[in-house]
Amino acid sequence: MADTPLCRTSPSEAYYRIIHTWWCRNPGIDYKKSLSDILIEMELAHLIDEMEEFSRHQVIYPASKIREPRKFIDYTDITKVAGNMASMYYHVVRFLGLEQNTIYQIEADHATIKEQIFECLSTLMQKNNGLTRQSLCNALYYADHCDVIAVLNAKWEA
Repeated sequence: MADTPLCRTSPSEAYYRIIHTWWCRNPGIDYKKSLSDILIEMELAHLIDEMEEFSRHQVIYPASKIREPRKFIDYTDITKVAGNMASMYYHVVRFLGLEQNTIYQIEADHATIKEQIFECLSTLMQKNNGLTRQSLCNALYYADHCDVIAVLNAKWEA
């Protein structure tokens, strides 16, 4: 699972897929405890605090920098995102709550990254009865895609 072209260029994606595979193959164990034990053994105990303290709700792109942050995004926004983002879209859609198995299915059904991004975001829109500009910008900010936020803001200002 971790030996994909994306994983070869993105260590964080490789780590995620390894942990996700481990999680799928070991039902019923205390994952946090097991992962904490592994991190301590690897002398990476400082990561345990980060893991325990992380919350999606702490990652907020300033609403004052978004045109109408409460407005729902539409398919033209998704098209703009898909056209301006590359393979690191995984961080964005996971942040927004798309399950890994759904991402795998979309990857299998759609050949290009652009199509995969579009389908992932469309699925999230349908699943959540819409996504706000704020929530999309929060996810893009989390994934270090402020460049895409700038493109969207230019579109929304026009």
